[in-house]
Amino acid sequence: MGLLLGGVLLNRAVPTFADENLENALGTTPQGIRLSEYFEVGTVQGEQKDKNQAKVIDSKNEKTKNTQVVKLTDGANQVGSIWSTEDNLFDLDHEQTISMWLYFGNRGKPVTGEENEDKNTAGDGMAFVLQNDPRKTAAVTEMNRWTIRGETLGVWGLDKGSVSTDEDSTVLKQLATSAIQRSWALEFDTHLNAKRNYDDLTGLGDSFDSDTGAGMLLYPHIASNYPAEPTSYTRNRVFHTASGSDGMLNNHNDWRSYISLNHEGLIQGKNFAFLSNGAWHHLTLRYVPQVDGNPETGQMTYTFNDKDVITGAPQDGESRTVTIDKKKIVANEATSEKKPARSARWGFTGATGMNYENNLVVFDQIPDLVDVSAQAEMMNLSQNKQIHEGDTVEEHDQVQLNYSVQYNNGRSDWHDVVASLKLPRQIHYLSGTISCRGEESLPISPAELSQNTLTKKLKTFTADHNQVEISLKGEVTEGAGAVTTVPTTTSNFNGTEAVAEATIPGFRVIPVKYLTLHLDGDGTQTVDEGDSVKLSGSVQVKGETVTPSDLRLHVAVGDTETNFQLDDQKPLGQLNWELPANLFTSDKNDARVWVTDSLGHQSEKVPLTVLVGRLKVKNVTPNISFKGHLTGYLQTLPRQEPFSLTIEDTRRSCHDWHLDATASPLVREDQRHLAGQLVYVDHHKTKPLLNSEAQRIMNSDADHVQRETQLTAGLKEGLLLRVDSDAVRGDYTGSITWMLCNTP
Repeated sequence: MGLLLGGVLLNRAVPTFADENLENALGTTPQGIRLSEYFEVGTVQGEQKDKNQAKVIDSKNEKTKNTQVVKLTDGANQVGSIWSTEDNLFDLDHEQTISMWLYFGNRGKPVTGEENEDKNTAGDGMAFVLQNDPRKTAAVTEMNRWTIRGETLGVWGLDKGSVSTDEDSTVLKQLATSAIQRSWALEFDTHLNAKRNYDDLTGLGDSFDSDTGAGMLLYPHIASNYPAEPTSYTRNRVFHTASGSDGMLNNHNDWRSYISLNHEGLIQGKNFAFLSNGAWHHLTLRYVPQVDGNPETGQMTYTFNDKDVITGAPQDGESRTVTIDKKKIVANEATSEKKPARSARWGFTGATGMNYENNLVVFDQIPDLVDVSAQAEMMNLSQNKQIHEGDTVEEHDQVQLNYSVQYNNGRSDWHDVVASLKLPRQIHYLSGTISCRGEESLPISPAELSQNTLTKKLKTFTADHNQVEISLKGEVTEGAGAVTTVPTTTSNFNGTEAVAEATIPGFRVIPVKYLTLHLDGDGTQTVDEGDSVKLSGSVQVKGETVTPSDLRLHVAVGDTETNFQLDDQKPLGQLNWELPANLFTSDKNDARVWVTDSLGHQSEKVPLTVLVGRLKVKNVTPNISFKGHLTGYLQTLPRQEPFSLTIEDTRRSCHDWHLDATASPLVREDQRHLAGQLVYVDHHKTKPLLNSEAQRIMNSDADHVQRETQLTAGLKEGLLLRVDSDAVRGDYTGSITWMLCNTP
């Protein structure tokens, strides 16, 4: 809330600011109602006489005709108020619903951090007010001619500053007396007033948002309380010390004070553009007249941002519920036929200081005049289910849209209602009907629906003629790709006294699944090397007549694709096929399987993982060496390094195997053979490897099947070199051949 010191303006006129943002706001107004019959501009009296800037203006949005806008303020140092007429009071003893769109300009900045002049640039906001002030439509905060306090929003009391030495109760009572009397206010505060340091507390107050309660106010916010009640405010002292507390005896009388507003039902933004962000915001107020059976207290629930500003679709928003003490609002006045026993005038106030913004209101439902509602649903007749947000429909599905609008009750009939339906695209509308309760249905021609809109003028809604239903049938059209997204569509039922809206949820259109392939199992198969892969499952065919031979089964492994024509000898729809083993050459094969038909249709590709079980040797020590001195005698030389070999068996069954080995002669560079050979020593049994027959090295253990078996030996076992007595010195090389066989 902004600030303007009286002394600054003594010798010059208050400036007003033209804001180009106003034209944009009026050009984008949501659908609302006309207001001239239900409101009158406040008649400000006293020193602020003729200062009321509020007015009712027409929307400039061609899409929302017959909508009027309340403009409270549009420049600096302004005050504005608009009030319901005597015929349209707020009955505190009956349930009430008010809904509206609010606009707070675009002067807020989407930044966070401590409040300062560069961030806290919007001002000042507005307030929804229920009141029984004796001044009636002249009710506004009492301010002198030269001091318009944005902090008050035109409804809260005027903080005259920290100079008073009176008791707190006296100061707060004086402040409350300057507010709109016998009132309850819901503020939309776009400017933070948070001065609470000793040096800043000079002149008129600027501290209503220095909330000392739980959770300090940091950003623009929404909150409520009773402007004329002293208990709605708190007086706080700040001493002339470093900490601001009363810590030194000689500082005991050196203090200044500020007044903070007690914010009930707080909704706070996360940055300085919470409200003043160039967008319209929807608000719904729901009032119930009793709490726990107590007729002296009501309950008000306010929900902010409960409609999408682009589509008009309902959304959760943010809600708070507060108790309304009727005794603080109701005047002790005689009742009349026009005025219920316990009622209040209602409306909006706004005020600005040096900071300013456009404060605008569009009403779509006002209290106690008419209570109307509308619903919409979309049914998928082909799939026999209701469509919810984000659901899918198939091309060529048959659908039905149902709209229902009701007049629930009210003091007035609902006149001049026009159904302006915005219909979802991607539907070819074939027919429709419109029906009133107790009357014969009338047809709606396809030509009326060809532009995805429908406009129908409806009869006046009354207690007897209180419901209209519109039903439209159509077929989902083909999309542009794999998935076509259709957004939410909101339709309006616009009448003189109220606007009702109904929303069809957004949905997605997917191509018709002419072919659907389902494979049994979990998508993973394990086969032994050399075995075929057996596929089983089903192929569903929709919307065409084919034989099995019209279908081809496709399998892609990596970049290699193979396809097979299905067999007419097997029933259509069943899939039993063996894929050859040579398609799956790796241990793990990630494949994709799908079906096509002769018309070019293709099913979705189903993932298939094929694990091939193998028996193989791996991790063999690549080189071994022997070293020794010739002695003229037969000798056996140990290896110079360790040796190991691993046998891996990932087969599903038949885990028998044996490992054999042979060795070549050891040869020198001059082709001279070593007198000697490689041998394998196992448990003191020596097996010569230079032999015409391979030597058995190891057998599988049938009693202990293992995925991996490791062959290892110490330096003096396993592979050794036997050197004969007549061996000749030199460097000799040779090779060993390992043979792994899948037999016992």
